Amino acid sequence: MSETHLLSDPYRALGTDMPFNQRLEHLYRVLREQLEGVDRFALARYNPDDQSLSAFMFESEAGTPFVDYCQPLDKVPSLQQLAEQNTIRVVDDMREFRQEEFISAHSEALLAVGLRASFTMPLRHQGELLGFLFLNSKRAGYFAPQMLAYCNVWGHLVGQYVAQELLTAPDGSVAG
Repeated sequence: MSETHLLSDPYRALGTDMPFNQRLEHLYRVLREQLEGVDRFALARYNPDDQSLSAFMFESEAGTPFVDYCQPLDKVPSLQQLAEQNTIRVVDDMREFRQEEFISAHSEALLAVGLRASFTMPLRHQGELLGFLFLNSKRAGYFAPQMLAYCNVWGHLVGQYVAQELLTAPDGSVAG
């Protein structure tokens, strides 16, 4: 005989009226409850007018050195490549960057606060680049295949909320 189960929906608050930043904070809290090893969530907004990236949202217990980050996309070749190819990048251990001839200040700063693994995903709406989602863990090799599927879907959900905010904001900006 089958049983009926009633489950608490951790995403139920998304169906209520709440400001954009609170919605993203809630999404991140749920992600952290379901994937305890995610230690940092950040979003960078792409501005097509000047082709720049600007940090506009982050959540991390480790802190982040990128509060006022703004950079032309073409000055960040790794992200430009992700945008052009529309692919997700997973780095099992960012310490491998230290073996390269050049390590970006961005990577070095993340390593300095103890972050090791990285998941980076371009966010799009109707084919247009909106920005990038960054998830990081202090655990090297954290983003195993079963987590990647969840992070991918979660990233698309975040991307749709960013798109909704851009489409409904009077000036086309994202609150941050």
